[in-house]
Amino acid sequence: MANILKIKLMIGLVSVAVLTYFHVYYKAPYREDTFIRWRELSWDDFKGPQEPTNEFAAAIFSNVYLHDYVLIDSVEAFAAMFDQYSWVKPGVRDAYSLRHEQYHFNLTEYYARRLNRQIREEQLKTEKELNDALETTRNDLDQMQDRYDGENNHSLNVSMQRYWEFRIDSLFRSLEPEKGWVTDYYSGAHVFLPKTCELTEGLTANDVACRKLYVEEFGLRLALEVRQDYELDTANLQESYNVLYTHGLWSVTTVKQTTGDFGLEVWVEADNTEESFKMLDRWVYDGAYWHRLNTVFPASADIPNGYLKAAYSFINSFRIIETRDYWVDAYNVADDLMARREASLAMEEGNKEERFCINYSNAGIYGFYGRPVPADTGSIILPYRPLIHYREEVKENVAVIGNSYLMGLRDSLDVLYLITPQALDEAGSNKWIRFGYLLKKDSVRECYKFFHQKMAVDDISVASDTLVVQ
Repeated sequence: MANILKIKLMIGLVSVAVLTYFHVYYKAPYREDTFIRWRELSWDDFKGPQEPTNEFAAAIFSNVYLHDYVLIDSVEAFAAMFDQYSWVKPGVRDAYSLRHEQYHFNLTEYYARRLNRQIREEQLKTEKELNDALETTRNDLDQMQDRYDGENNHSLNVSMQRYWEFRIDSLFRSLEPEKGWVTDYYSGAHVFLPKTCELTEGLTANDVACRKLYVEEFGLRLALEVRQDYELDTANLQESYNVLYTHGLWSVTTVKQTTGDFGLEVWVEADNTEESFKMLDRWVYDGAYWHRLNTVFPASADIPNGYLKAAYSFINSFRIIETRDYWVDAYNVADDLMARREASLAMEEGNKEERFCINYSNAGIYGFYGRPVPADTGSIILPYRPLIHYREEVKENVAVIGNSYLMGLRDSLDVLYLITPQALDEAGSNKWIRFGYLLKKDSVRECYKFFHQKMAVDDISVASDTLVVQ
């Protein structure tokens, strides 16, 4: 039996006949029912007459149903609403209220998708199996709809309304984990985001290489920021963070240092009283990168505070994972493409060898590098992402160890350097790696400017990722 949301019945148990009577009574007379499958709604979809004495502004009638495709022997669960039983009071057609009703419908769609997954995984076929699964799904849906309305007080608690939007979108993503979990493959940082994220990268004002994955939705900003070679005075944390946050017009209220599963952790709370915003950050240092879980949300007196619940949910999803397989696969693809390109050039140009000299004067921070990973060949892959110059400006991506020149392979925007055991052996005691790129336009007297970063290799081996930045 479909559930009519937001109708308070005085009698706890009613018969099917009574419910049918209610449906007929509130249905718009002389109108055909319109069965609307899940999609984005407008107020024009709410065509039922307003219910007498109802204290709420609007209501949506939706549920999960099964469709039997006889010809292909297949059953599909789907979410739908009846427009003649869904209604809205005059003068209430604002975007915020519609969003509340839309998320009721979104919850219904989530449970329809969950039931479809159950039908596939458990290979439900018989009428009893399908009806039992449908009944369980509808009961779970009814309970979740009640929680949704109860915890956000029928959308009157704005922060909890936003939290439930965050939560329902997260439920959708949980059905396809590969879309919800986001990884920075350079550092291994791994977080869950309920929406597709944006990526920004570059150098900060202090020339710190930085990558940021972020979402701005639900009235919040949720961001994973990864900083490389970032120096922070851990002995004077309060002063350090006061300086850092003051540049953004924030006033630090709390700084707490602790040791977590991934290393040093610092929790920071800050206020922006001029614009009535709060910030909650978790900084994690794993010995190579500073990971910042950054959340910004409106200051709110709501109890409970939904913005804070969403912030903690995002922050506490943080993990650091192994990314070796990703880079090995990326190198193999790039190596195959490079081999085919070189074979084509050899046929066209007779395999001419180009020689050039390199000017080492341009050392600095020009990109973001990843954790070195052992390759299947016994060599080491060093991932690198240039942040200053565009790909079209680059003549070659080069790594230099002693007197060995190693050409980097491009995989989309990434550069992959393969550091061989032979190159390390031939370098002897001069264990330095310089890696970066040569620009097409910077040839002076046949020497190209080498925009590079300089790293020391401390007893590196094919099973080690001990690289120390100098």
